[in-house]
Order: sequence, then C-alpha cells, then structure tokens
Amino acid sequence: MSIALSLLLLAGPAWSFHPDRVEIGVAGVHMPGASEAEVEAFTERLAEALEATDRFNVVRPDELARRLQGRQELVLSDFALARSKEWLDEGRVLSGRFLFDQSIPMLQRATQGLSETVALTGEAGLLADAWLELGLAHAGNGQVDSARAAFEEVAILQPDRLLNPVDHAPKYVALYQEARQVVLGRPPSSLRVETVGEGSFQVEVDGKNLGPAPVFVSDLPAGRHYLRVLGEGPKRNHGSLVLREGEDRLIQVEPQKGTLGNTAESPSGRARQVRALYIALGRYAETPLVLVAGESTDGAWVLFLHGVESGQFSQALSIQGTGDAAALLPLLPALAGTLNEASGLRMDGVSSDVPPLDVNANPVLTTLLLKPVANEPSLLPGQAAGAPRWVVWAGAGALAAGGAVAVGVALSSGEEEPEGGTVVLGPIP
Repeated sequence: MSIALSLLLLAGPAWSFHPDRVEIGVAGVHMPGASEAEVEAFTERLAEALEATDRFNVVRPDELARRLQGRQELVLSDFALARSKEWLDEGRVLSGRFLFDQSIPMLQRATQGLSETVALTGEAGLLADAWLELGLAHAGNGQVDSARAAFEEVAILQPDRLLNPVDHAPKYVALYQEARQVVLGRPPSSLRVETVGEGSFQVEVDGKNLGPAPVFVSDLPAGRHYLRVLGEGPKRNHGSLVLREGEDRLIQVEPQKGTLGNTAESPSGRARQVRALYIALGRYAETPLVLVAGESTDGAWVLFLHGVESGQFSQALSIQGTGDAAALLPLLPALAGTLNEASGLRMDGVSSDVPPLDVNANPVLTTLLLKPVANEPSLLPGQAAGAPRWVVWAGAGALAAGGAVAVGVALSSGEEEPEGGTVVLGPIP
C-alpha cells in the first residue's frame, strides 16, 4: 500500500472532527500537455470535491483574480526575483564587510538573474542597483576597469542617477561619474515601437510605462535596454535589445500569450520555482491556505498545501502509475489530516521539500497572473536634463524606413545580439 493511501486511511476519521470550514485558494492544476479548457474543467471538479469534504471553503480562480486585482505584478515580481534578491542582499553584506572576493560572485549572479527576469517583472531599477553594487565591489577590490564597466550599465538604464558623496568615498564617486560621462557622451539612440494585431498594448522600456503603442523614445543611451508590451488579457511580449550609437530603431511587436518564465530543467530547480511561486501567490491571495496540485517530473500526481501564515508546505500526498489527474480526487479528504485545530498546518506534517512541477503547465494560474492592470504612463515629455525623452508616438503612418524589424521571435536570455542590428523579441521565456 502506498504512503499516500495509508495517509488517506489514517486521516479519514480525523477531518470529521473539524466542523468549521477553512478557506483554501485553488488556482488551477499543473497538467503538462493539457489545454486551458481541460485544466479549467478539472480545476472545477477539484473545487467541488474539496467542498464536499465539509472542511474547506474554496476560493476559485475567478475570485482569486478579483482579490489579486492590481497586485498580479507584485506576485510575479516576488516569484521571479526571490533568488536574485537573495544574491543581491548577500553581496551587499559581504561588501560591507570588505569581503569583495566573496561579494563579487554573488553580485554577478544577481545581475545575471535580474537581467533574465526584468522583462517579466519590469524591475529595471533593481537591476541598476545590482550593477551599482557590483561596480562598487570591483572598485573596492581595485578592479577599476570592471568597476567602470558595471557603472556604465547603471548609466545606460538610469542616465540621471548620481552617487551621493555622503554615502560613498570620493574616489568611487569620481569613478562612477567618469563612467557615466562616457555613456552620456556617446551619440544617443532612438526607439520606435508599434504592435501588430488588434487590441491596445502598453509599452514599457527599462521598466518605465510609456502608455499605449505606438510610442517613440528619443535620447536613449547606446547599450542594452529592456522592452515589455502588455495587453489587456494575458497576451504580452518582451525582449532586450542593444542600441548602437546614434541608431534609430523601429520595432514591430506581435504580442503572444505569455508564460511564467523558463521552466527549470532540474527537479531541484523546478521545486524551487514551485516554492517561490506559491509563496508569492499566498502572500497576496488573502487565503490562509493555497492548494498545489499536479503531475511531477517523475510522473506522480501530487497534492499538498501551502500555509500562508507560516510560509510552510505540507507533506505531499501522491499516487503513481496513472496518467489521469482524476487520481487526485480520492486524496482530497486526507488534506484535512495535515491541519491542526486552528486550521493551520500541523508541525508534524510539514516538509522542507516540495515536488518538482512545471510552473508553466498550469494555464489557469498563468492567465490569472498575466492580466496586466492599466496604468498611467510613468514618464512623459519634458524629463530632467540627462534623462531620455519619452514621447507617445501616434504617427503610425510616419514610420521611417530602414530600422530592423523582428516580430514574435523567441529570445533566449544571455544570447549575443543578432547580426544586422535585428532585435529579437518573444513571449516571456
């Protein structure tokens, strides 16, 4: 007899002694290869079966979407940035202790991780912070050229940013200002962005919302910039592009249905993604419990709970040897056995490990999180001196010829810029 079925038999009588129902958020099921309609249908079956236990009040995806309205981007940010923020914070602490040889690798990981996720999160400011910390660490370690290169990345993303001489040594301030002047001394570039297809799409460059497409951005420093195009539904597109000195680039973007980022290849990586995703979801979902369910990498169907207040996960109930998600349904009553009298997770039923699921195999959750909220443009014409000028460009018929165009092509993080000046865009990788 499997461990899961043993738990089911042992926990069956226990849940009947808890007459009060507890809210549980159900945000779909991770079902590789299933369509969104199939996942929606099974999610409803799951919700009905949970309610039939008389232990749970189910908060379905539609209600979760209502509760999360305006905070989807916060969930995505917390999910995508968890590891990179840890590296950034650790690097800062090590630099503060003058352990630069140890801080530099941490900060390099942070810049790499943030570069890969900035299109999902729009957190270009945090990426600039990481580049700045890396530059300061290199400078403290006597690596002037490396420090200057990192400082230039800061100036490309935030050309009006200055170092406060109260917080930094004069030699670091001077080195940073020297790198910044190099960036601002290059011939500026321009970027025109329009979308292909129907619908209104918000355009962001380096995390700054410019309003609906088409838009025009002038006086951009030459270098790498980050573009997001967000639709009213889950359609979006993103990419990074390198603008050359004095270049006037035209881009046409075809938004596509997005994902929640690259699915990790290793089981441990997938487990980390599942943990980060559901911790972030629980933080804003306003439910004490969140259900996690789906097919793991080893083919088992698993079912477990995230306790929002404690931040912990219950031990997983699982069943092997079936390709049918309906195998999860008989396990549902056993979930009550993982709860204590206060409807939290029992301490003897929590686990430090979570099963490895594909975060992109739950289209119900993806749709729930990728519905952007309409925002006012964060930057308008008339910026301070040294900052790029952001102008809403409405002249769809006035597109200048000659700019390289790429439509709806997937971008792999960290790849070299394609030849011929072509920018490569794609759905969130």
